[in-house]
Amino acid sequence: MEKCGVGVYCTPQIDEAESYSGGVEFNRKSYKLVFMCRVNPYKVRFAKGSNDYWIVSGDQIGSQSSKKYDDEIRPYRILLREY
Repeated sequence: MEKCGVGVYCTPQIDEAESYSGGVEFNRKSYKLVFMCRVNPYKVRFAKGSNDYWIVSGDQIGSQSSKKYDDEIRPYRILLREY
């Protein structure tokens, strides 16, 4: 995927998010870890050429404001898959 500027990159596709996850070991089992997040839909833009990648910006595109990302994207669940 090509970089598309400053922001928090996320995806609505669980398999795509999992492909970026590192492994976690617990009690001799291996897991993939992914954060499920809520995003402000008014602050989401799509990566060039793909709706599978979302970029959440803390400010308006081209704006000089420095609003923080934590107002626009919030993790609310941890997803684990054993592999």
